[in-house]
Amino acid sequence: AQTHEQYSIRTSDLNITSKKYSKVTSLSYNPQQPNSMFLNTMNALVQQALFLATTSTSSSSFHILPVDWKPEGSTKKWLRQQHSNKHNTTTDPYNNPSWIKLLEEQVLIYSGKIQTNPNHPFVSSSFQKNDNTTIYKACGIIPNTTPLSLLELLLDSNRVGEYNAYSLGRTDEVVFHDFINNNDDEDVVTTSNSDDETMPLFCGKGTTKIVCSETKIPFTNQKVFLRNITHARKLVFPNAERSTKQENDNATKDATNNYNSNGYIIVSRSITSPLQKKQQNEIVWGINVLQSIPNYPNKTILTSVSQVKSNMVPGFMAHQIGMMGVVDFFKNVRSVMV
Repeated sequence: AQTHEQYSIRTSDLNITSKKYSKVTSLSYNPQQPNSMFLNTMNALVQQALFLATTSTSSSSFHILPVDWKPEGSTKKWLRQQHSNKHNTTTDPYNNPSWIKLLEEQVLIYSGKIQTNPNHPFVSSSFQKNDNTTIYKACGIIPNTTPLSLLELLLDSNRVGEYNAYSLGRTDEVVFHDFINNNDDEDVVTTSNSDDETMPLFCGKGTTKIVCSETKIPFTNQKVFLRNITHARKLVFPNAERSTKQENDNATKDATNNYNSNGYIIVSRSITSPLQKKQQNEIVWGINVLQSIPNYPNKTILTSVSQVKSNMVPGFMAHQIGMMGVVDFFKNVRSVMV
């Protein structure tokens, strides 16, 4: 790995209470001696990503990214049917074979706008004003695979073309470290609030790398080049083996809400190098949460969240392309794992 790499990353929407951080923070990384700013940024990125992926709405002052998720397409109908199904013998939808079957074939899709907290001292007004790009969340089951196998597929830059027909190539520019299954106590980066058993422990150093990709924009002849930082780590929920009735009821209403099961998280966000001009295209959030399902060892719950800003996509096409991208992603990943 290269040393002392300098990159800039958006940090204004992360819950970092330090005046060292601004709207865009310059990060340096030395793999021999990671600095606290780099580690804190990765931890904050994961914390906010997990919040976006696993909650429906929130008024918590701790988080600054509440989203009012709106179900798209048939999602609302499927959720209503599941919640009102008189034949259900359990409040946990993932103990219901019919729900498992539906999520193996379909995708629950939500869209929304991130509402940043105007009272937060470290969020600039310009960020709040300009960042109203639609964010998408999708949830489905990938059969015939474990969370680890799916993780390996999504992290392998050489295999992107297998599930993304619009990809023109992806390369790992710099691999900082790759310890995705390192569970040694001395390598734990951070943990969640010990009083909150619904939040996961963040185990090991994970995998962090700089990834460069080129993608064709659907329905156009244009190409988008992106440079992202991708960070993955293992998630362990303290109460993954038990769940209260209230949590299960919530999961029935919103299949992506507070379902606590062990697995992995992958977070990607655009960065710039010192020689790079201001980027016109940006991955604000690229999140994949991969979770196991009790009693189904070869099935994986995949929750995917994406928010992409681009001046190359006409506004009237943005929603269509966003929805198509979500559906195609699940369809193609499922076909790869057959």
